[in-house]
Amino acid sequence: MFRFVSRGWRALTMPQVSMKPELYEEERRARLAEERERLRTRQDALQQARQKSGPLKLGDTEAQLKRVSEEVTMEAAEKKKRH
Repeated sequence: MFRFVSRGWRALTMPQVSMKPELYEEERRARLAEERERLRTRQDALQQARQKSGPLKLGDTEAQLKRVSEEVTMEAAEKKKRH
């Protein structure tokens, strides 16, 4: 679980210990960007739903979040296929 880096030994939390630090950072940034996009999309969807029908009901919120989640999952799959 430890990997030698030029600055010394450092514990890495990544499952692929053999991954180069540059690749790990790139993957980490991509995951963070996807998470930010997912959260932004979720907030936008909730805001649009509030504007359309006033306060949301529990079922409406769940349906909206499920739809957004499916869209984000499909977008991530397409993005992964391209790379």
